[in-house]
Amino acid sequence: YRLLIRWCLPRMDHVVCVSRAVSDRVCALGVDRSRVSIIPCGMSVLPQLHPRPVRSSHPILVTVGRLVPRKGVYWFLEHVIPTLVARYPTLQYRIVGNGPDRARIASSIEHHQMQGHVTLMTNVDDAERDQLARSARERLFEGQEPITAPLTLAQTLARAIKYQSEYRVKLMEEATALGQLDVAQ
Repeated sequence: YRLLIRWCLPRMDHVVCVSRAVSDRVCALGVDRSRVSIIPCGMSVLPQLHPRPVRSSHPILVTVGRLVPRKGVYWFLEHVIPTLVARYPTLQYRIVGNGPDRARIASSIEHHQMQGHVTLMTNVDDAERDQLARSARERLFEGQEPITAPLTLAQTLARAIKYQSEYRVKLMEEATALGQLDVAQ
């Protein structure tokens, strides 16, 4: 099939790629960049630069995408989620998608008895998917000042330093409260 691709690609009027990396590979095979478009997989960009913060009493993780082994959702369920649930008993993990790994993921949820923590959502319409993404994004930026205009490099660095230092102070306070001497844990 590789010989066929090498022969066909340069002869096509236009090539649509799913990522910049694929686009670069297509161009390396002789396709002029002016005949290549990139349409990434996944969701459209939400219109808000920075959503309003929400308050929630439990951590929420969201994975959206095709459920295939190379993306590691099954591995994450097997090796990471049980540890996270032990540490954060109110944790919620929502998996949105479908694919060949769905049955294995569903069986892992059942095997680890994580039905109260993990939700597998396979038939989700665009509106519900966008709401899940919006909810995850709100949690991500919780407690940060909204970005209302483009930032300069200096402003971006200042924000990064501010929020990273606040996060590290919070970690140190938690470690002290737990009696941990090694903050790296």
